[in-house]
Amino acid sequence: MCFVLFFLTILASGCAPSDAQEYIELPLDSGSLSIPVEKVEPLHKFLESYTPSERQVEISRIQGTAFRSLTGIVYGDIRFNCGSKLCDHVLVQMKDEAFKSLSLHEGSLWISHSFSPDERLLAILLGRNEGTELVRNRIMILHTETLEPAVVWGDPVVTEQALSSDFVFPILDVKWVHETSLEITVPDTPDNSYETLLEWNRTGKTTKTIRLSVTPK
Repeated sequence: MCFVLFFLTILASGCAPSDAQEYIELPLDSGSLSIPVEKVEPLHKFLESYTPSERQVEISRIQGTAFRSLTGIVYGDIRFNCGSKLCDHVLVQMKDEAFKSLSLHEGSLWISHSFSPDERLLAILLGRNEGTELVRNRIMILHTETLEPAVVWGDPVVTEQALSSDFVFPILDVKWVHETSLEITVPDTPDNSYETLLEWNRTGKTTKTIRLSVTPK
């Protein structure tokens, strides 16, 4: 997965540019893809309050991660409004000239992604630093057709924790077993306190595998 910078292209000069004249250029494979700012709703709303010169500064600071599914659908994680370490970010899907977007958890880090074998589901692993030695994670499982969250079930407590926006424990690996089931690897610890997880991180790192199932749509 490559990390790329997004660049603003102004197609007209002179007066303040309209949203229709602003594009994010996304380098991908051997070419590039132009994404209209107005097509990315969370980013569009964020930039509304800025003057034209401020907009250019903000857009020049945008970063992102791009990837393509095996069937050719393009996705991007656009990171904007960045502070010293963390950013707001939004998932964008570009399919047949149509754009969908979904805001991701504020202040979280994009860790990895994984498609189900039939590409109907997309698992996204987000992370959040706690101190300098520990990263807690959250998994999101989305229907690729709509970018809506999927219904996930399994062990009630662990499933809720894995999906929680509280970022309860580290998730070390995500692996699809088949189209509607995946396994996650998590610490094998008696609790998820900072002290316990820090000790686990520094010592043996014993793990356990948890099965999550997704209700088909």
